[in-house]
Amino acid sequence: MRKRPAAVALAVGVAALCAAGVGFGAYAAIGDGAGPAALGSQIGIKAPDRSGGDVVADGRYDAGEVDGAPVTDPPSNGAPPATAPPGSAPSPTTPPSAAPQPTPSTPAPPRDPSDPLSPDYNPHLNPDDPAFIPEAERAAWLGQQDLIRQCMREAGHEYLDWQWWEGGSPMPAGFDAATEAAWMAALRGPEPVDPAAGWQGRGCEGAAQHAADEGAQSGDPVTAPLPARDPAAPTERERWLAFQDAVRSCMAGQGFVYEYWEYWNPADQAADGSPAMPAGLNAEQRAAWNTAAFGSPDASGAEHPLDGGGCWTTGAQAVDYREFQ
Repeated sequence: MRKRPAAVALAVGVAALCAAGVGFGAYAAIGDGAGPAALGSQIGIKAPDRSGGDVVADGRYDAGEVDGAPVTDPPSNGAPPATAPPGSAPSPTTPPSAAPQPTPSTPAPPRDPSDPLSPDYNPHLNPDDPAFIPEAERAAWLGQQDLIRQCMREAGHEYLDWQWWEGGSPMPAGFDAATEAAWMAALRGPEPVDPAAGWQGRGCEGAAQHAADEGAQSGDPVTAPLPARDPAAPTERERWLAFQDAVRSCMAGQGFVYEYWEYWNPADQAADGSPAMPAGLNAEQRAAWNTAAFGSPDASGAEHPLDGGGCWTTGAQAVDYREFQ
């Protein structure tokens, strides 16, 4: 899986798309970074809910200590209980109850779908939002996607339907490294790119861009009809939250707390650490938490690839959450 882009690429890319006025030209600006970024260094830590117990070393909940001494039942013949041997610890009258463990999923706070902070909200489809992409530009994008798909098919590769404003990926799932490399070479040409080769050296993307440029010059622009959106289909935000729920469940299974956060919410901002990391951990505890979450003790503040390891990768695989750049 390819690496997650920085969050600011989304806003910059949207501006570039509107300026270009051509859907495929926008691909170079934002299509590659349309999905949410790993915002470890940009999104902050929300106030954790401590109602379920105290967070201790490595971001885990403290379940307390349990006295393992057996409870002795009184004899059934009415005789008084035997005296406990000297030095033995008294038996508790009732077994202590363990503190609640971290929950595998925290629901999103309810919001009206028209609220820009709602998980139901798609800024690219709302005409009142600065990130709105007009229908003409989306139609131009889809037209060039059809050209890419035809080119990839002729090269022996599958290219899935992809509307970047809805998230997802045109690359089929389950590729090994060699298959992915061959797929990417067909799409974008060999690496390193030979500038002298022009559009012919940039794979199916270059060929589609060239065809779109010729169509625009001849007065016959490349377009494709916009499909009707299924109202029951999850938004990119909702798919991301399902991915985060899977990460949270994985972390809870290892005894770690993974806080709820929203990549699009400006309230979730801080200069250091993952927004899902509980507050108050020392350096050693943070390293353990990062290793469990991202497969690396120093992953905090970096972009996290979906195949980088830890619960981040486990969660992505559990719900087939994929991005493309």
